Amino acid sequence: MNNVHEYSNLSCMNFDITKKQEDFISKVDSVCKSLRSIEEECYIEDRLNEKLVPEFSKIGMLGCPISKKYGGLGFDILTYCKSLERIGEEGNSMRTFFSVHTSIGQMVLQGWADEDQKKRYLPETTIGKSIMAFALTEPEAGSDPSSMNSRYEDKGEYYLLTGKKHWIGNGTIADIVTTYAKDRTTGKISAFIVDMNSSGVTKNEIKNKMGLLT
Repeated sequence: MNNVHEYSNLSCMNFDITKKQEDFISKVDSVCKSLRSIEEECYIEDRLNEKLVPEFSKIGMLGCPISKKYGGLGFDILTYCKSLERIGEEGNSMRTFFSVHTSIGQMVLQGWADEDQKKRYLPETTIGKSIMAFALTEPEAGSDPSSMNSRYEDKGEYYLLTGKKHWIGNGTIADIVTTYAKDRTTGKISAFIVDMNSSGVTKNEIKNKMGLLT
């Protein structure tokens, strides 16, 4: 993944909502209402709402701010944020799913991955075929990258990663994860795209969390 990215001037951001944006947010509202009773049950039972991905996929929410070039809807950040705001009214777990899958999952790839990586991974994430997670936090280091213990070695044809991540949103349901590790020799931090079905990857669900139960 490269590290070249251009930031827009946020002071010039337009907060006006167009008819097209209103129509999409209305679709988000409808899906939220249809999932409300199920989400309440899932919260009580401490489990993921199994209807979340298929129902939001129908309206394209899983690719809301992702370029049409990679299968997304190509909406701007304002539309995405307004959609998250509405989803958050139904429950923190539903909103967190998108914050991880899209905000720190898909958008990291869209902003910094190379073109081959974007074409390989993003299209399946916009239709819900692949779910994303972001793995930075560690048991001892917390979310401080400079203190992380995860390491990687360049083996020529592949990279060997060793380490443990903790408190990873979408961690047990994700198909692909962006994770971070230090070079075993230089200490330089790099980002990696990891297939969760790769040999050596294990995951364990953390139950009974306060506030964020699923």
